Amino acid sequence: MNTDNYFASVGVIVKRENKVLLVRHTYGSANGKLLNPGGFLKEGEMPYDAAIREVLEETGININPIGMLGLRCESKCWYMIILADYVSGETRSDENENSETIFMETKHYLIQL
Repeated sequence: MNTDNYFASVGVIVKRENKVLLVRHTYGSANGKLLNPGGFLKEGEMPYDAAIREVLEETGININPIGMLGLRCESKCWYMIILADYVSGETRSDENENSETIFMETKHYLIQL
């Protein structure tokens, strides 16, 4: 039984030194594009817990959520962007929702958040 809550979702910006974690999607309008990992909350799940679960499922990386970067609210759904620190793990594709996972270098000002 699917317990996803299609009303609420998270996107996660995982920082590791001067890099952020990205995944190459394999479906929908984002097919082939590099995006931040994330997904729908399970019924009764809190956003930080969903962020930890989604990043681990999609990339094999363990994270520590440290704050909210943004929130988009619409009449039928909301999307929270969560900032997280890399904790451990070697990045790998889940071979389902993504075909590639990478840490990509970014500008220094983002990492200082």
